[in-house]
Amino acid sequence: SYIRYRNFIINTNYCYKADTDLQINFLDSIEGQYKRERETLIAIYKALDGDNWINNENWCSDKPLDEWADVDTEYGYITHIDLTHLVQFSEINSLYLEVPQEIYNLCYIRHFHSQSCALDITRRISNWKNLYNLTVLVKPHSTIAEELFLCEQLKHLILISKDNAKLPAGISTNMLNIETLYLYGFDDEFPSYITTFSKLWSFGADNLSGSLPAGLGNLPLTQFYASNGSLSGQIPSDLFLSN
Repeated sequence: SYIRYRNFIINTNYCYKADTDLQINFLDSIEGQYKRERETLIAIYKALDGDNWINNENWCSDKPLDEWADVDTEYGYITHIDLTHLVQFSEINSLYLEVPQEIYNLCYIRHFHSQSCALDITRRISNWKNLYNLTVLVKPHSTIAEELFLCEQLKHLILISKDNAKLPAGISTNMLNIETLYLYGFDDEFPSYITTFSKLWSFGADNLSGSLPAGLGNLPLTQFYASNGSLSGQIPSDLFLSN
């Protein structure tokens, strides 16, 4: 059951701001969460050599967190981090700095972007109950945890592999809200489970192999491309019937 208090809709452990879908654990004090989030950002800064970032304005300072470069907040909680514009990837020596696992302490994150340093997508990503948009370089030689697909609010997903990262072999539940999915650099077979993403309207990939699964035409696809891979077999006839 739910109750409404001021501008919050509350159930047993969580509440939603009535004018947004941000899910907030009201058992958590704002002061305690702010301290943990600040400590987490500092851990990220140190792990990713923040002193040499392209822009590290206000990081590790006493300024409010939403004044730190490429960090945004909603109602005092960190909801947006874009490391792509902070950390410069070195193509010369192929260094992959790894985002520390403390990142998963930011349980109110909605938008996370990191194309220049790698993230190990572990089971802890299920902590990101508010995740809406994810663009990330996946840790080399890792396998993406199925729990990524349990983030119920996730709608836009771009996954990048530059060194033998792997997609999950399968998932045990439907991702009901995913709308756009792009997979770059994965030497995997075409993931047949995308046919269960009932809201998917845009899909793109390269390097995939295998055959296109039947059922793609049941999706509301308006954009679809697959390049540079070794796909085989016939294009499913129902794909041409997609709206």
